[in-house]
Amino acid sequence: MRLSLAGGQGKTALYHDELKHIADGWYIPLSGLPTTHIIKPGLLEVHYPHITLNEFLCLRAASACGLKVVDANLLYPKTPVIILKRYDRLISDRIINGLKTVERIHQEDCCQACGVKPDQKYEHDGGPGYKLIRNLLAKHARRPIEDITTLVKWGIFNYLIGNCDAHSKNLSLLHNMDGTVSLAPAYDLISTTIYDGRFGSKLSRNMGMKIGAHENIDNVITEDFTAFAQDVHVRLQQVVSIGKEIIHKLPSAFNTAIIAAEGEGFSAAGGVASRILSDCEQRIRVLGI
Repeated sequence: MRLSLAGGQGKTALYHDELKHIADGWYIPLSGLPTTHIIKPGLLEVHYPHITLNEFLCLRAASACGLKVVDANLLYPKTPVIILKRYDRLISDRIINGLKTVERIHQEDCCQACGVKPDQKYEHDGGPGYKLIRNLLAKHARRPIEDITTLVKWGIFNYLIGNCDAHSKNLSLLHNMDGTVSLAPAYDLISTTIYDGRFGSKLSRNMGMKIGAHENIDNVITEDFTAFAQDVHVRLQQVVSIGKEIIHKLPSAFNTAIIAAEGEGFSAAGGVASRILSDCEQRIRVLGI
């Protein structure tokens, strides 16, 4: 099973009045007007316990590890919902009927940018891998070195937390006015490997994009990161340095995320974070750091 099956994760989009608390001030835009947030209720909780909390924790931890991620809020412990602020919107100072107007920023995911059909988003099915996305950024990004470094951080963080659903549609590009692109903030960060049949239903352990020669996350070996470094045209020493920094920050990063989740009444946050961190240990050893 994959999390990204069509219709697997229900979601909707709404407009939020930024002057109101996140639990209030919601509107349904009419006539195709822009939304500001994506709302994902925990429809999969029965099969994948605390999956909404899982996503929130991973997003907040990623931010604390230095990745730029979407703004996320978590509400309602009994019927969890995660609220994600859209990164492809610009809130203007123009006010109509008491609400600020919103403009769309053109964006496309890396699957689209590479001209690949959505059902081929996984590298196994013919979708882009790290090498192709790196080349895309090298050619079109406004700040290619910065965005390629971010791609490396994204790949290592997803490997460590066990996000096997990190595929080319989970990386997006924002189009700039000068014709260049910039890597969008990270989203859809979830530890999928904790769902191993003992904790909820079992999810695939095949990664959306290979690291080195291996697709299955359990088969990745230290040497695969040499190939990974070659794929992204980054010195192995820099890849190792990025890995060290993330590993060093992970415990405190998840602790920060736990505090934020518990503040909203999610008492299970510590247990879920502990499971994710425990699951990281073997992959930390593989990185050889």
